[in-house]
Amino acid sequence: MNMEPTAIIGHKSICRFLKNALDKHQESHAYLFLGQALIGKGVVAKWLAEQVAGPLASGKNLIWLDPAAGIRIADIRKLRSDLSLTNPFGGYRVAVLRRAEKMTPEAQNAFLKILEEPKTPVVFILTAETKKGLLPTVVSRVQLVRFSPVPKQLITESLLCDGVAPEVAERATAMSLGCPGKAKALSQADNLNLAEKWPREIVALFSQWPHQRFRAAYQVLEAEEIDIFRDSAETVWRDLWLSRQGGRSDIVNVGLRSEIAGLAKRLSLAQIARGLQAVKNWNYLQARHVNKKLLLESFMLKAFPSNII
Repeated sequence: MNMEPTAIIGHKSICRFLKNALDKHQESHAYLFLGQALIGKGVVAKWLAEQVAGPLASGKNLIWLDPAAGIRIADIRKLRSDLSLTNPFGGYRVAVLRRAEKMTPEAQNAFLKILEEPKTPVVFILTAETKKGLLPTVVSRVQLVRFSPVPKQLITESLLCDGVAPEVAERATAMSLGCPGKAKALSQADNLNLAEKWPREIVALFSQWPHQRFRAAYQVLEAEEIDIFRDSAETVWRDLWLSRQGGRSDIVNVGLRSEIAGLAKRLSLAQIARGLQAVKNWNYLQARHVNKKLLLESFMLKAFPSNII
């Protein structure tokens, strides 16, 4: 069996760890892949599934759950029904549950019963951006695998191999925060322009009054650019923190280097930390399907200082 994960960008130590476990027949019955969106959790999950279950051309050995609205109890009941059937191909099945942090509490409790007493040989692979939102009883029964940002050089090289222009590849890599999937999406001209537009807009919001920030929030909603706005906010507050700590060479928004540096001097570490926490809260609340307008309004109130900077 070919165990080389040639399509995976980075994460070699994770693949070696999983490969060694498979070679020794010591694989876990359940894994939780934890890391940023588009960092490569899904690609590694697919590779691991192929190693555990063998050829998946029929689709019968692999169950892939990734509903847009999040995994609900009906999905888990269907999973339980599928796993109760005899596997005509023999061997292990693999069930991949994507964005597991979006599972409803009812779905998690139902899944816990399957996790504790599987009826057939099965390996579960859960992927999530955060453990927050997952029941402790679920987390305690899986093996945690943390995905770290991929080195910039590997991401840039992969984009160049795909035919992306060098200048675009460098810009997309810088904005990706170490996530190959995000870099690939950003390498598209329109996406890259948006990703560079919103950080500048966010920096400008520090010199505006709260009612002006709310107006900007409604413009984000109207343009349906809430995801790119959230990602941009994460890069801005990360850059502010690094600049405040003296790490200006590591900032993502290099075109805003002087603006970021000036703003970081006028903000306290506590104010920047509140902004970072607001971004984390946003990710958690979005996973809980909180109304987008409320998300943006809450973010504007909590992330920015009450006064003009």
